[in-house]
Amino acid sequence: MTVSRVLDDLTGAAARSELAPALAEFAARRDAAGEHHALAVMDVDNLKSLNDVYGHATGDAALRAVAARALGALRSGDRLFRYGGDEFVILLPDTDRAGAEAILRRVHQHVTADPVQAAVWVSVGVSVGVAATDERDGRDLFTRADDRARRAKRTGRNAVLADDGEAAPPADPLSGSRLQGRDPQLAAFSAFLATPGLAVLRVDAPAGAGVTRFLDELAVRARQAGRAVRRLDGRASRSGLHLWALDSAYAGVAHHEGVERDLAGLMANDAEARGLVLLVTAGPSLDLGSVRLVEARLGAGGAKLVEVVAPGAHGAFAPDERLQLTPLAPAEVGAWLGAALGGPLDGPLVAALTAAGEGLPGRVARLVGRLVASGALVRRGGVWSAEPSAVAREAARLAAEGEAGESGGRAAPRVTLPAWETPLVGRAPWLRSAGATAREHRLVTLVGAGGAGKSRLAAQLALELAHDPAGGAADGTHWVDLRSVGGAGALPGALAEAAGLEGVEDAEDLAARLGTRELRLVLDNADAVAEWAGGLPRLLARAPGLSLLVTSRMPLRLPGEVVLAVPALTHVAARELFRHGMRRVGVQDEPDERLLDEVLLRVGREPLALELAAAWTRILSGPELLARLDEQPGSLVAVPGMQPLTTRFIDVARRLMSEEEQAALGTLALIPGGFTAEDGREASGASAFFLLALLERSLLRRDGERYSVHSAIAERFRAALADVEAAEGRVARTYSGLARRLGELPGRERTERGFKRVDAERANLESALTWLAKRRDVAGVWPLVRLLRGYYDVRGRSRRGLAVFRQVDEALAGAVDAELLAWVREARGLFHWQRGEVDAARECVADALALLAPGGPNATFGMVLNTAGIVMDGDFDEQVGYFDASARMRASLGDEFGEAQARGNVALLLASRGRHEEAYAALQVARRNYVAVRHDSGLALTLASMAQQAHAGRLPAAGALALAREGLELAERIGYPYGARLAATAMAEVLAAGGRGEEAAAAFARAARWAHEEERPALEHDLHERAAAARLAGQAALAADPESA
Repeated sequence: MTVSRVLDDLTGAAARSELAPALAEFAARRDAAGEHHALAVMDVDNLKSLNDVYGHATGDAALRAVAARALGALRSGDRLFRYGGDEFVILLPDTDRAGAEAILRRVHQHVTADPVQAAVWVSVGVSVGVAATDERDGRDLFTRADDRARRAKRTGRNAVLADDGEAAPPADPLSGSRLQGRDPQLAAFSAFLATPGLAVLRVDAPAGAGVTRFLDELAVRARQAGRAVRRLDGRASRSGLHLWALDSAYAGVAHHEGVERDLAGLMANDAEARGLVLLVTAGPSLDLGSVRLVEARLGAGGAKLVEVVAPGAHGAFAPDERLQLTPLAPAEVGAWLGAALGGPLDGPLVAALTAAGEGLPGRVARLVGRLVASGALVRRGGVWSAEPSAVAREAARLAAEGEAGESGGRAAPRVTLPAWETPLVGRAPWLRSAGATAREHRLVTLVGAGGAGKSRLAAQLALELAHDPAGGAADGTHWVDLRSVGGAGALPGALAEAAGLEGVEDAEDLAARLGTRELRLVLDNADAVAEWAGGLPRLLARAPGLSLLVTSRMPLRLPGEVVLAVPALTHVAARELFRHGMRRVGVQDEPDERLLDEVLLRVGREPLALELAAAWTRILSGPELLARLDEQPGSLVAVPGMQPLTTRFIDVARRLMSEEEQAALGTLALIPGGFTAEDGREASGASAFFLLALLERSLLRRDGERYSVHSAIAERFRAALADVEAAEGRVARTYSGLARRLGELPGRERTERGFKRVDAERANLESALTWLAKRRDVAGVWPLVRLLRGYYDVRGRSRRGLAVFRQVDEALAGAVDAELLAWVREARGLFHWQRGEVDAARECVADALALLAPGGPNATFGMVLNTAGIVMDGDFDEQVGYFDASARMRASLGDEFGEAQARGNVALLLASRGRHEEAYAALQVARRNYVAVRHDSGLALTLASMAQQAHAGRLPAAGALALAREGLELAERIGYPYGARLAATAMAEVLAAGGRGEEAAAAFARAARWAHEEERPALEHDLHERAAAARLAGQAALAADPESA
């Protein structure tokens, strides 16, 4: 074999000029003797970064080391060539592909195993592509090897590829390209890395600033400096999983249990042996356990952290230094894209791309991808160009599709799940397995004893699936606490309300309304309505997009049900949870291992019992806690569906409390929908300090500003109440008092702040109303019916309102307070009318008028007269007569608010009859009156109606649009679906008439959403069709005049 005579001066490898003769020689030998040979392309990774950071002398030393180490690992007949700046070629005689791959993997290991000594020690990686003549491939040997080397670089670098793998989709034209314009920031990072005493560097970066590429480059430079690099990526869906972020960062590094001691040890090994660099994104979404360990490591030294934060946002770690990723200048954009696309871009194109993408690489890259895909980016005479109109069109489409953010993904679906303050410990393996099952099955039941952590796991599992595009919940994920459902008959309505379908009462209607929407409902504590569970399979059959995640102490035994058992924690996880519980109550001393095992032996490994036991370590020493546990008799009567050890420790907790404290917690356990601290104190008679003590002892759970009692604890304490009736009465009167206070708020404040409070307390208010009405407690019922009648009306929840007031009417039958009965009957009439049940509405209102007639004028009488004017739809004179009578009676009573409402209704009635001039004049008066008395719902309706009249010819389009927008903003602020729908429709009609199709389509879609809230499916469908028509008109206008984008 011919030996190379010309060598590369720097590396000692054969010069590039020697490669062609060698290839010809190998080809001749193959032709003569059929001998296979192989070729490899070996590219030194990130050589430019080495040169930029440490100087060319270090880069040269790296090249020399790569060549020397490669020659040391090759066979005697193999040949190494320096092909270019950072590329080598290796020829392997008498070698097939499999043999070549084995040899090159040995070479790769030999080259990269140890750092290279230059001015500093640096780490070196190489990407290698291998090809051989025994492959069936039409490409020449060098092209195959070079393609594989490039693919190795694109897929993470520092690897050997000897085949093409599965066919890949066309690559992003900018993938793998080196980003320009970041040299000052990279220099700042290198200085931070080299400066003792600096631990945290914060990078302020707007969405689209090229964060991924920038962090990749930081990782390269840190590894070249010999540091270990770990990435911590926060995820909102995983922030409650104890140590999830660190566990993921060290996945596959070494066998560890995923507990604090192991992960702290792994970080210490990295920090002390090599120096540790942590790269953090979405820091506020990191789990708190990981944050705590990282902060401890930073304090101990040997570690540095870089956190990327959006401008103006808070990070998870206090910074020592800061830098910014600023937008790129046009010259930098041009240099980057020119290098990536293999040729320069003309000046106008660079300017247009920079302006459209605001100089942010992520946005520019997506825009270039769209231009490439559409064929608008063309190359003429070696220069890339595109029509300005094409750039504007694609930029407008990206903005319209909501892809301007860095992720470019669709908006996250709506998720309403409870939150826990304590972390989820030791459940990551179970969640991985359960997640795979829940993706494949639509009815999954989590089964376990009381206190096993079913609710917590169900919430976490649902959260993770909600953030997974393949999770089967594209239209939302919602929680239903079945403990607050008033019996099995109310279950369909509760499920519908959680899904945004307010007030559905039967399963058939629920299934029809759900249709094909992809929803996941989490049904917690299914034991409460187990008798209705047989209807779930029928519901799933008729609603193909629905998935159910259920928690229950026993399987439901339903067709298609997949049961997932919730096991006790492992011994290691149980210890970790107990330690965490001790720290949570302020006990920092590490528990004695033997004592800890003794506690676990008595308490068990169920999370609830562990949290309860740990909470008592603040006031009980370890031996005292063991003594208390040993005092409990071993033959306790077991609670059905609960572990005996969990039951035992709940009883231990009870025995450690006074009788007054037990009664207070038992009373809190009666509140169906959770409670605020203020309401909890009033209902139970307990102090704020007592509630905090219950929270600290894990006997209460806090979700934001609301508290609840775990179902297993609630059962034991409710059963121990000496006087259940008295306790229920205290709860009911607490919420009657809340209704009275909310009802006394001024009109605007009641509609905005008061009704938002009702949103949170509705289950408690309705439960209180039912309890008091059954006992004919007139004084207690009055504040509740006054508040809820207005709430259901404004919120558009007519079906629910009708169901509640019908139940109250039946309970109060024969009561002596005629005014109260008339109020309830009027509310029924109003809700019947809102549901299109006119005859029933008129009958109820007539009954209310008959009840009030003997008593003379009062506020309720004035309200009923106004409602009579509404329900007598069709008889203009009769309606006006009722409204006028209402206005006069209310004026005589000094009720300015009610008088404005009645006179405003006359204006709306005139508008509905097409009497535009009279209507507009009356509406202007109504507007002034509503503003004066701060009647927001009436004002919103008036503004919407004024916009409609203006659109009919009374005012220019700009004036009509301003009125509609004002009405829409007001209606949406107070949560008034009817007013919001009318105003959005008026706005859409004005926009459509003005040729603004895309804006009109958005307004029609907005109106459709409010029609959905009103439970008006036909109207919702019509508005969606009008939105589609407006969108088509807008697209046609854009196609005819692209410059209008």
